[in-house]
Amino acid sequence: MSSLSDFLALSDIPKTAPFRREDIPVEVVTCDENERLSRRVFDNLKAAQAAFPGLDLFHGSPGFTWAMRGEVDGKIAARFESTAAYKSLSQ
Repeated sequence: MSSLSDFLALSDIPKTAPFRREDIPVEVVTCDENERLSRRVFDNLKAAQAAFPGLDLFHGSPGFTWAMRGEVDGKIAARFESTAAYKSLSQ
């Protein structure tokens, strides 16, 4: 094998993190003007993007972080935080 990409192509190693899939639940955390956090859960990325068009599994957007590992009902989920929620949770 000549490169890491050749090795990965032949291996069983997942090519992306399990929470970066479009078919798993999505958790979106936002913060209102009074700094109260709220959480909404969607069945999948498409449903979440209908409510929050800026969501992207691999890139942050002006209003949201990129996908992080989250959990919904004990199962893995994609978690997005609004910029305000991220700042509030990071303090």
